[in-house]
Amino acid sequence: MQCSAWLERNLGMSDTATGKSLSQAAVAARGPASAVMNSDTRRERLSDDLMDAIAQGVCLVDRNFVVRPVNRRFMEMFDMPAEFASPGRHFGDYIRHSLMRWTDDEDEIERRVAAVLADF
Repeated sequence: MQCSAWLERNLGMSDTATGKSLSQAAVAARGPASAVMNSDTRRERLSDDLMDAIAQGVCLVDRNFVVRPVNRRFMEMFDMPAEFASPGRHFGDYIRHSLMRWTDDEDEIERRVAAVLADF
């Protein structure tokens, strides 16, 4: 079963901005699929398109606090630099980046990062 179909059927998720289903929004965002892409590349591209079709900011984090995919809206909402868009960065880096706007006290930043991760 495709991820988009599962999300639509089980979570009722759709693109709230357009009212389209996630799969319709992903196809519209992706454009015509290339016939030369292999199935893993197509699956990865569809996952990226689905994430970006969601109107809310989404950041998936594993049990080791390693960030898996984030969507474009998350990056915009939290004004993250482009290098934070790729999976594999520790979630503490995202918190740290956000806190640096409010204080330059490194000890305070590290205390707050530790507190957020402890409550996660």
